[in-house]
Amino acid sequence: MAKTPTTKTVEVSKTEEEVVDDIPKRYYVNFYLKREPIAKDEKVGTIFYSDTTKSIEVEGLAPNHSSEIENLILGDVWFMDGAKQIFVSRYETPKDWLLSLYKSNVSNVFYASEAKISNETE
Repeated sequence: MAKTPTTKTVEVSKTEEEVVDDIPKRYYVNFYLKREPIAKDEKVGTIFYSDTTKSIEVEGLAPNHSSEIENLILGDVWFMDGAKQIFVSRYETPKDWLLSLYKSNVSNVFYASEAKISNETE
């Protein structure tokens, strides 16, 4: 007599844990003076957005370019996303504004780096 195979159904339940990073961050952006191809581009300032204060702060600006950079950071930015033109308000969404700086043509003389993220320490 042949044994008939038996099938066993096993239910497996998966629990996905969502990892929430609630540590406040700082998002740093550097500004550079365009000098290439004649000389190396020069870092002229750093600003950051703080999750704690919910504001954009100036960390340091080169004295000979500080007023130009300060004027740049007072305005909104725009950039092209495919065929769409995207505007980001510095006052309505300051974090998004800072994170979008590198995509925009900040000025003919300066450009911004992509944001570097670090944990805030008090």
